[in-house]
Amino acid sequence: MNGITTQLHELLAVLQSKKSSSSKAFEEITNQFSKHSDRYDGMVRTYQPVKDDDEVLPPESKELGDRVTEKLDFVMEIFRDYFDVAMQIETTNQTARADIVVDGEAILFEIPATGLLFLEKQFKAIRTIINRVPTLDPAERWHWDEDNQVYTSEESKTVRPKKIFRNHVVSKATKEHPEQVQVYTEDVTIGTWTKKRFSGKITVFEKSQLMARVDKLINAIVQARQRANSVVISPINVGDVLWSWLKTPLVK
Repeated sequence: MNGITTQLHELLAVLQSKKSSSSKAFEEITNQFSKHSDRYDGMVRTYQPVKDDDEVLPPESKELGDRVTEKLDFVMEIFRDYFDVAMQIETTNQTARADIVVDGEAILFEIPATGLLFLEKQFKAIRTIINRVPTLDPAERWHWDEDNQVYTSEESKTVRPKKIFRNHVVSKATKEHPEQVQVYTEDVTIGTWTKKRFSGKITVFEKSQLMARVDKLINAIVQARQRANSVVISPINVGDVLWSWLKTPLVK
């Protein structure tokens, strides 16, 4: 909501539904990050036989189901609406306020003390979400694909073996005994798989940056609450500002 012309009772009427939506979104995304992180992975691999007349196998692929950044943006849209409505109520009811200062710079100004309590609780919940964000496999070397907005791995190759039967003469034939032959198998490469992975996850470094920033933001909110004075403020929108600051490490 932009600029309050709405009466307080109208905001109170929608607050509970906004809170319920954000709680549902929190449960869904934390469950998805924890139990269904494979939806953020995709891959494609192709097969090339060694000999032209050997069996040709079709390529295999797994579509990328989602991207972490898009999912976080989607959830934060829901959180943003909840934050904004609740903060407008708090602003109307309260006169105590303070700036949220991070690294010596104010990023939000004159936030009510009760609103700061609210934000403190909500960003602790967001911290839980970030802590469960799936990250890229550190065993791979990943590169950012600007066109597709995903990380891609370097190609890896694995051979496709086939067992070939061989004969080994243990002893030659004599007048008394026939030739003794031992049959054994040998693995022969008949083709090569080439695999390239792609992922909508983020790097461990990006996640650590998000964790550090959300911790710093929570501390700044706590300190702002403690400094709050009894000053009247105007209605504000906070969700976009805070999320834009928090997701800085993910901006490509």
